Amino acid sequence: MLTINPGNNWIGFPSGTSMTLGAAFAGLNPVNGDVVKSQTGSSVYNDGNWVGTVGTLEPGQGYLYYSKATSVKTFTFGMNAK
Repeated sequence: MLTINPGNNWIGFPSGTSMTLGAAFAGLNPVNGDVVKSQTGSSVYNDGNWVGTVGTLEPGQGYLYYSKATSVKTFTFGMNAK
């Protein structure tokens, strides 16, 4: 279980396989304006889609997640993925 606070959050991706942003954050219910940044790019959540240069989370990598939500959220990577 991972906790995401409003604003910036450093997160690690512990999975052994790559996962699309949509699948990885499905249980988080992202909101418009949420941002995921890697060392080489970023993507923004807009109208149900992640748009930008980060399309997948890679095993063992760290990411910066900026949450526009006004409250704390908890989720598990890949839960509720479609």
